[in-house]
Amino acid sequence: MQKIYQPKKKVVIASSIEGVFNNGAKECGFISINALSRINPFFKKNTMDEFIQDKSVSDSKEMKAFLALRPLVKVAEDYYTVLQLIKNYPAEAEKIIESKDEKIVSFFEKRFEALKAATKAQREDFKKAFYDERDERKAESMEKWQLLQSPFIETVDEFRALHANGYILSFVTSKDEKSTYELCVAYSSPMAGYLKEEEVKPVSREEIYFMGSSACMITPQRIIGRERMPGKKDKAAQLDIIAKQENVSKGQVFRLDDMYNADEVKDMRQAGYENIIIVKGGYAFDMEYEKAQKDGILVVERENMAAAIANKAKELGL
Repeated sequence: MQKIYQPKKKVVIASSIEGVFNNGAKECGFISINALSRINPFFKKNTMDEFIQDKSVSDSKEMKAFLALRPLVKVAEDYYTVLQLIKNYPAEAEKIIESKDEKIVSFFEKRFEALKAATKAQREDFKKAFYDERDERKAESMEKWQLLQSPFIETVDEFRALHANGYILSFVTSKDEKSTYELCVAYSSPMAGYLKEEEVKPVSREEIYFMGSSACMITPQRIIGRERMPGKKDKAAQLDIIAKQENVSKGQVFRLDDMYNADEVKDMRQAGYENIIIVKGGYAFDMEYEKAQKDGILVVERENMAAAIANKAKELGL
């Protein structure tokens, strides 16, 4: 276990789950395509077995384009817009699979915003279908659903180091809290090989009843999901929840994300949250890292995440 600076005060790591802890982009693609087939069967619906076992399904051109455009997504209904872009611009979708240069990214960014504004009703229908589809697949087989995704192993190691050195880990996400906790349980299990048994925090009977799970390195109370996200621009409001819950100042909350969103950063800063960190290797376009750095955001390598966060805490005298 790496040795890093141990804070003298509480430091809360308010991390995104997708792109930081969980590599769930393909699961989102699978769920999105099936959800769209419920309301507009342009793409073929697949079973989890087909997706897991058949590379022609999981590595199709549509899926590759979906993954390439994943950085555009902030909320579930954005997946609808991404799929529509792939349908409407197949030639350009093939191009972005091969190269994410600024020209092709700009092409999709402009059309993404225009299509969002023109399809508000359809996006709401899709949002319901998306979560219905995910719930049904989980009910069908939790094990198969979990096989659709995997953790970023480096992040698990870095989180272990932070946890062992006294940092408080939490998830602040637009993902639903139950799915977030279930994934955390799967990745925290000693059987999965990501954590040792003594590093897994036991949970109470009430938590088991509420979540239907037995153990997680992060408790349900420290998972602030879409259920507590009043609007798509309310990340700061979610940070307020975790800050109040842990009884810390806003300066003791470190927001950890894999993507740079200028509007979201502005809102968080206006609310008093200045400690924002972007970790590389998630779902962002490479050019976003440069934009983040120009905006004064600390951008770190995934393998050096814990040390970078610890150094920041030390600099701030925490």
